Amino acid sequence: MIVSSPLITNSAADWLLVQVREVELLLYSAARCSVIYPAPSDVIERHVTMATFICQYVVPMLVTSLAYGRIACRLWWPAHDIARASGYLILIL
Repeated sequence: MIVSSPLITNSAADWLLVQVREVELLLYSAARCSVIYPAPSDVIERHVTMATFICQYVVPMLVTSLAYGRIACRLWWPAHDIARASGYLILIL
């Protein structure tokens, strides 16, 4: 059974369609949703996939890396400043 219906959002996304399919699994059947992209569907699907990857993986990873880098710098540099000021060499592991 395949049912296609427009995704109800704002008018900018009226071209996006959702397809619900009945999928037979080992012990039961389940309804699975898939998106139907307008032509050229392969290009639009690639752009949507890339935008999703960037927004959900790259940006959070970048923010987390910058935050941890900033924490590391704040923890690392005061020890070097103290070592320089006192004239001793401190080994930080």
